[in-house]
Amino acid sequence: MQIYRKINRSVIIGIAIILLTACGGGSPTSSQPSSPLQTPSTVMQSPLPGMTSPPPTPTLDLSIEYGLSQDQPAPIGVPVKAEDGLIITVLEAKRNSEEELVSINPFNIFYPNDEAVLIRARVELPKDPPQPFTLLSIDFDIVDENGTLYAYPLTVIVADELKARMERATTLEGYLAFVLPRGHTRLTMRYLPKDREQTYNPRWFILAP
Repeated sequence: MQIYRKINRSVIIGIAIILLTACGGGSPTSSQPSSPLQTPSTVMQSPLPGMTSPPPTPTLDLSIEYGLSQDQPAPIGVPVKAEDGLIITVLEAKRNSEEELVSINPFNIFYPNDEAVLIRARVELPKDPPQPFTLLSIDFDIVDENGTLYAYPLTVIVADELKARMERATTLEGYLAFVLPRGHTRLTMRYLPKDREQTYNPRWFILAP
């Protein structure tokens, strides 16, 4: 009789485990927008391989409003508020990223004198905008130490590119990739929406001292 009770108890426990498994005891999965230009919910992208460093903690002069002028660009890790309400933070900027971009897509081809700069950035919209607008990757460009402007290249393919339709409060992360000649000592990124550039004051971010 004791053996029968032990066997019966084991059978009951086994049935309970099977029922729990069938009901789906796993954690729910979150869905992300199928198109990068859909209005995003809160989206936080995982860092690409080779871009896992946390943003540095810069030493700041509290008397300076960083990012409002080209002379005082925001250091990496420092958020900057733009005129359209976006708060933009460059989380990481990695130079010589040709191998990473080729691993993302083999159609990314670089010449020996090319340098690729891969940038991970966070964009926050704290409240719903008065009018919806579109954040595009081409709203960003790079300026070198000589003042030469390098527009965002449309020939480079990058995963989770930073672009979205902004219709409500949200937070998202994404990537930008630039290609320019090698040998620069100072690189600064500019945010200037191309559909508003005549009336818009740009924001500036230092990528390399």
